[in-house]
Amino acid sequence: MMIYFIDENFLKSNTSITGNVDARDLAPFIPITCKLMLEPILGYTFTNHLLSAFNNGALTTDENTLVGFIKYTLAYYSAYEAIPSLSFRISSKGVQSQRGDYSDAVGIAEIEYLRNGILKTAKSFEGNLRNYLRENKSLFPLYKDPTNESITSPDQGGVKNNTTWL
Repeated sequence: MMIYFIDENFLKSNTSITGNVDARDLAPFIPITCKLMLEPILGYTFTNHLLSAFNNGALTTDENTLVGFIKYTLAYYSAYEAIPSLSFRISSKGVQSQRGDYSDAVGIAEIEYLRNGILKTAKSFEGNLRNYLRENKSLFPLYKDPTNESITSPDQGGVKNNTTWL
């Protein structure tokens, strides 16, 4: 099974998602977020190279440093993406809010407040990732290689501003 740089434990240990959240509720968001948020920064070929090297324990020292930046970016964007599904479920009866035995679900305004704080942190980590990559791109020949422009090419730009969420 492919590990996308982080697992549910990393996500719970480094974000506001608590340990009692079921890992099955978090797991789908990590690969999706990697594909949607990291691949456009790193490029398709370089992302897959890093994933393969990470899963095979074959990262170079420089790649390992880069993955350190990737992990926190991925964790916070994954948390951002997961929060609505942790708050609401879609069933045959429609959209339903989650409620615990000793807690009440909060409203959409509170969820958005929480998500906005997490998004702010995610963008900060993304900025750090982009700055590190820009300052050290000579260490990653595959990042600059023309083959990295197939499917999804790296944007090599600043923090995204065309992403819209609720």
